[in-house]
Amino acid sequence: MPARDASQSTILPLPSSPHWAPITVTFATQIVPKVAATAYRTGAATSTRYWQFRLTRRCRHSEAIQAMPGDPPAAAFARKGDAPFPCGLAYGLIARMKLRLLAFALIACLFAFATPVVLAQRTSVGTLIQRTDLKYDLDPRQRLILWTTRHKGRWPLMIYLHGGGWSAGDAGAGGGEKPRHFLDQHFVYSSVTYRFVPQVTVEQQIGDVARAIAWLRRNAGNIGADPDRIVLVGHSSGAHLAAMIASDPQWLAAAKVPFDTIRAVVLIDGAAFDVPTMMSGSPGASMPYYGPAFGADPARRLRLSPIAHLDPPNAPAWLFLQDARRLEGYAQAEALAGPLRKGGAVTEIVPVPDSNHMQLNNNLGIEGDFATMKMDAFLKGRGL
Repeated sequence: MPARDASQSTILPLPSSPHWAPITVTFATQIVPKVAATAYRTGAATSTRYWQFRLTRRCRHSEAIQAMPGDPPAAAFARKGDAPFPCGLAYGLIARMKLRLLAFALIACLFAFATPVVLAQRTSVGTLIQRTDLKYDLDPRQRLILWTTRHKGRWPLMIYLHGGGWSAGDAGAGGGEKPRHFLDQHFVYSSVTYRFVPQVTVEQQIGDVARAIAWLRRNAGNIGADPDRIVLVGHSSGAHLAAMIASDPQWLAAAKVPFDTIRAVVLIDGAAFDVPTMMSGSPGASMPYYGPAFGADPARRLRLSPIAHLDPPNAPAWLFLQDARRLEGYAQAEALAGPLRKGGAVTEIVPVPDSNHMQLNNNLGIEGDFATMKMDAFLKGRGL
């Protein structure tokens, strides 16, 4: 049987009712930890990670019970005043049998509720539905999280790219208040993660983002999204990846995505729009990230700079949300925004006061947040 190509996979339409979703949450957040605690406390297991119960013949107070690397020690689950449990081969066999049966029961329940939906809560536009660990390609890091609702018509698709110096990060950085807020603004919202340097190159990371966009467009009909109205949002190094996608058509072309589907770009405190200039300046806290990402070849550094791709086509609308105290970031934003304006794009640079590199991202979506209000106004002005 040929290997399945995850990049060609699709997701099922939204379920008719989300009322069972809290059951899945209960299994994940309440029942499983209690089972793990009981397993450790009774000495019936040495590890319960990833649903695999490692069983032991001894009791919890035996020196033979050792936590697996990364697991809490058995004592962490023992309640104060607990008496030692009975020892002996017979007790061990019974305990292990009970635990096996419980493990099989849990796995059966999980298969019964097998679906990516793990959250259902009310928003002003209906029930928010979250789907986690959706894979747009084969590597474990090539995954995304999706938030949507059951709604009429098709909403623009907002795709968030996390930061992390091209070498770290997670799609969870796109969570917090962002999903609820942007659903309230009538966007289908997704957060994408990608492979990291040094395991892959920055070029491959940009390709990952393009494939994620293609996957979301293929599934647009099942999630209530308009595949031809996409807003890219990137924070820090994610802003660099978003800017490369929105300025250099080759990446979307390779993924068979029409370039004009990108209607707007929001770049949150990015500073890698002119990589040679950034790397020739005085070493700063971010410099350790630039070397592994961009290497020593001046031609490659320029090739991976959005300022090198200002000839049309470019995305038609660009918003830069910059830490007001981070002067090099503002200079980099202006170096990109100025030529884009001359080429006909709508650009706006917003210095955000009383914030910093991380707060800008973490506060996005919070009611009354300055950067959020600026972003909402900018996108509404573009008809999004």
